[in-house]
Amino acid sequence: MVDSIYAGQISTNALAGLGFSFPIFFLIISLSSGLGNGTTALTAISLGEDDKEKFHSYAYNAVIMSLLFGILLPILAFLTVRPLFELAGATGEVLEIGYDYTTTVFMGATFFALNFIFRGILYAEGKTKPYRNVLISGFFLNLILDPLFTFGWFGLPKLGVSGIAYATILSQVMGTIYLTNTLLKSESFDVKMFFEILFH
Repeated sequence: MVDSIYAGQISTNALAGLGFSFPIFFLIISLSSGLGNGTTALTAISLGEDDKEKFHSYAYNAVIMSLLFGILLPILAFLTVRPLFELAGATGEVLEIGYDYTTTVFMGATFFALNFIFRGILYAEGKTKPYRNVLISGFFLNLILDPLFTFGWFGLPKLGVSGIAYATILSQVMGTIYLTNTLLKSESFDVKMFFEILFH
């Protein structure tokens, strides 16, 4: 909603470009959510069994999957987004704006995925408030960052629609930092055991 409001202030073509990008953008959300829900189920069962090794093994595998997801998805975006938009009927400036926004957002795919993974682990521990906090703070961060990056306020470069994408990525990065810190402080997560699995 916030992205659409600021894109509409740029031009109708900018808003149309975002319109083309949203179905593909929600692919990130859907895949990340699936990873997160799977992580919740498996880590919750491990905690119920009081099997800390299995819990950390599932957490490790989920993090690795999210990192691979963050590498592969931007590559796929660069290869497929333009043909998909052209197939959907996008042309000219609308096509270029939609392509720039989508490929930029996909560069932050790792952070989207990690946030859902960390949410999943925290949900397994019965902690639902941290991700709620991420959603609320993300909304307000976007509200502030979108015009800063889009219109170049306070001496920042004017990035246009790409600025909206960068604002979204930055809000996800902040969420990842917060959720990582919360997870490291949780009673179920043992950093030493996690890295033992990494170097095993």
